[in-house]
Amino acid sequence: MLYFSCITVVYMLRLNLTLAVVAMTTSTDKNVPLSPAEKALVLSSLFWGYGTLQTILGNLGRKTNAVRVLAYCILISSILSLATPFAAIQFGAVGIIVVRVVMGITQGGIYPNMNNLLSMWVVPQEKTVLGPFVYNGMAFGTFVAMIASGYLAENFDWPSIFYSSGILAIIVSGALLYFGKCSPSDHKGISKEELEFMRNSLGDRSIETMRKLPVPWKKILTSVPVITLTITHWCNSWGYWTISSLTPTYMNGVLHFDVESDGFLSSLPPLTSLLLGVFFTLISMKIRNLMPPLYAKFMWNSIGMYGSALALIVLAYTQDKTIAIALITAGSGISIAINLGFQTNHIYLSPNFAGILYSFTNSVANFASIFGPLISTYLVKDIGNVNEWRVVFLLSATILVFGNTCFLFWGTTKTQEWNEGEIEKEQAE
Repeated sequence: MLYFSCITVVYMLRLNLTLAVVAMTTSTDKNVPLSPAEKALVLSSLFWGYGTLQTILGNLGRKTNAVRVLAYCILISSILSLATPFAAIQFGAVGIIVVRVVMGITQGGIYPNMNNLLSMWVVPQEKTVLGPFVYNGMAFGTFVAMIASGYLAENFDWPSIFYSSGILAIIVSGALLYFGKCSPSDHKGISKEELEFMRNSLGDRSIETMRKLPVPWKKILTSVPVITLTITHWCNSWGYWTISSLTPTYMNGVLHFDVESDGFLSSLPPLTSLLLGVFFTLISMKIRNLMPPLYAKFMWNSIGMYGSALALIVLAYTQDKTIAIALITAGSGISIAINLGFQTNHIYLSPNFAGILYSFTNSVANFASIFGPLISTYLVKDIGNVNEWRVVFLLSATILVFGNTCFLFWGTTKTQEWNEGEIEKEQAE
């Protein structure tokens, strides 16, 4: 629940600007004039620095205390969220960009350290449940951000969007510092029976071993499964962040909904994701003994990425508002299936370096998070032009199809030999 809450508030902090950027340009009291080009820049600015320190922060958590690194990353992000309204009103687009870039650098430590912690806490019997459950916080955080932002902007003006998410994130980071532990052996309140069960299930894996192992960078960077995972991650990030960032703009420009309705309708996809995430997790529990883990990952990843691509293709050619909203909701919602696919594949490939692997694939995928919304915004010069949006949707669909196809051909769940290569070499000597 702690880790789920962490992912939830992180996504609230990431996406609070998505709807606020519409509200701040239409506000009569605290108006911040932003051109379409400036909107594109501020929406993508969080990702400019996102990949810079991921590997460093991930390795820092692996070698020291992943809980504290994770908590401090969330705490600093929350303070920056509280500072965003001042920066926007006083310095306009430049102020927002500076705050978001620093926030992006800080949030680079979130996912690598989350993977460090999950590799220590999730036993093999629960891999199909606990990892996806934690990552369902993405959908929940997005849902809360979207539905709350519209209400807050309409009733308390747009700065309240940043204040509320910032305060909530401070509370969660405090709870993580107080209750969080790096491994079962660090938890004083755990029962002897549960600790023994987890030790038997995890085998030789321990926090001490993970901290001592040197990172086999050459083997990681030349590993076919890691390269495949990186391509899949990149393609998924392009599709996800393009749609997540631009959905409110599309609904406002093409479907002509106001800010409050925009926030409510934009919250439907993450709500659907959350419900489907719970449903998919329950199904995965039922079928985990019916097929090998690799085939299960292929199935779920295809549902998520091919399903989203299909919805985007149909959306590109529909002009009916109701159908468009249904397709956006279904396409974004079904993408949650990737949590049971490539999203949790890093722990399978290398439990000892799960955080390092995620920091690498996520750093590369970060470029898609930047250029996806930027290029899409460049292609859409008139937000009311359906034909320009069609190009954006078809491009995203093509990239999603390519990414999942690569995963089907070269993806694997086999733990790589370099996971404990140095240990095995020492034992052999």
